[in-house]
Amino acid sequence: MTYSNLSNLIGKQATQITDINARLSQEANHRKDRLKSYQDQLSACSSRSRRSRR
Repeated sequence: MTYSNLSNLIGKQATQITDINARLSQEANHRKDRLKSYQDQLSACSSRSRRSRR
């Protein structure tokens, strides 16, 4: 295997890793947003139920 082949291979792998990282961080942000909206809904529900109990 020549040096240029090796360097091409490494370049391709680096690109793949970058793509995977981008996808993972996108997914993580998506999950954070969903979690936040669940927490907002939950706190809205609990504040409503506190008010109705009085």
